[in-house]
Order: sequence, then C-alpha cells, then structure tokens
Amino acid sequence: MKGFSGRMILAIGVAVVTLAPGAALAKGTFKGTYGTEKFKSKKLVVLCAYTRSIGFFSIGGTQANRKKQKFATASGTGPDPTASTAVFPIVLTDDGAGFGSGAGGATTTIPFWASQDDDVVVTLTGYKKGKIVGTVTGTLQPVQGDTGGVAIPVNATFSAKCTVQ
Repeated sequence: MKGFSGRMILAIGVAVVTLAPGAALAKGTFKGTYGTEKFKSKKLVVLCAYTRSIGFFSIGGTQANRKKQKFATASGTGPDPTASTAVFPIVLTDDGAGFGSGAGGATTTIPFWASQDDDVVVTLTGYKKGKIVGTVTGTLQPVQGDTGGVAIPVNATFSAKCTVQ
C-alpha cells in the first residue's frame, strides 16, 4: 500500500460526517461480508456524498450494539453518476475501502483493515431517484488492532440517497 494508513480512512470518514451534514441524512443500505463477518448498515447510519468539483464519491456506514461496533467505508473518484450522460458501470479510480470490527471502549483499538487501488474495486452500477447503487470487492489488508495479520476479502453492496454538490 502506498502512503496509506487506516487512521487516514477513519479521519476521512469522520470529516465526511461532520463537514457534510446533509450526507448524514442519507437513507439507504451498505451491507456485505468482510472476511467471515457480515455487515449491515441501514437507514440514517449510512452516509453518502458525491462532490462534483473534484469527482469524489464516498460512502460509509456503522453497525453497533452493546458488545460490538462495526464500520465500513468506500471512496474513489470518477465521473458524475447523476449526470444524464452517465454510462454505467462506473469503476472508480484512486479508490479505497476500510472495515473495522471489535469491542468498543475508550481503551480499545478496534481491529481495522483497509486497501486502495489494485486491492479493491469500487463500482457504481446505477443511479435512480436520488440513489446511487454500487459494489465494493477485493481484499483488505490488516492495518491496526488484533487483525491476526490476515488480509480479508470484501464483497459488499450499497444503495443510498447521496448528497451531491
């Protein structure tokens, strides 16, 4: 991986949530399998945004209960999927994805996997009525926490109303 850290993806995710309040209201789903774990984020805990000026797409979601917290992110650059001239599928470039899963708490480092470019593919497969639909496939590399040093496969889908600016 080139010049890439799990903390960077986490920071981007936090920035998207705090700086793009409209994205926090995205309704949709982000679900799939990350290694042996199933992940499903839905409704208001899915955030999605596309920034036209730089062609940047991002989606993220969380799933949590008292015992375990999970989060997933995916992003990349590409042409505007909301344009009337958009041709699908759109395979994003400079793409990346991340996944974290573990017991939460102030003293806990949640295990985190991430990858970019050749290891992962983020594809936008359609746009209808304000929802961007797509997939995330590939392999995520261990970054921090108790990952066992093992890469995990990702096979996820998303469908969410995105803030487009």
